[in-house]
Amino acid sequence: MGGGMIEASNFRDDPYGWLTNQVSHIGLGVVWALVMCALVLVAFGEFPFRIAIWCIIVVCYVGLVELAAQGWRGADTVEDTIFVTGYGAGSVLYTFHEYKIGTGLILGDVWHALPFAGVAAFHLAVGCGVRAWRNGRQPF
Repeated sequence: MGGGMIEASNFRDDPYGWLTNQVSHIGLGVVWALVMCALVLVAFGEFPFRIAIWCIIVVCYVGLVELAAQGWRGADTVEDTIFVTGYGAGSVLYTFHEYKIGTGLILGDVWHALPFAGVAAFHLAVGCGVRAWRNGRQPF
């Protein structure tokens, strides 16, 4: 273990490690989107423009976490970014809408969330299958 540094790993031959890592990336994106929306609500009294929050999350995640802390790692950097900003933050910001101005009440639509969940589940299944195959294990 390093001294507080974020250790980069693409879990090339570890399906379970890769799965838990990517699910945590989704969770990071969800939490980051909700916290950013709450901060804007507290500071300005209204729900933010969701596309603006999403752009801030993309720039901060790629710039601070991926590039500054871990460096460019090609496909792994791109994939991590997709899980955090697409499946995580993107799904929250696309799905939830302000219900009552200035209150913090949000309304979600499961039908808007399903495409994100479906694509994420497919991506996770393929990623685990590829890693299991590389490891010489049959995925099913």
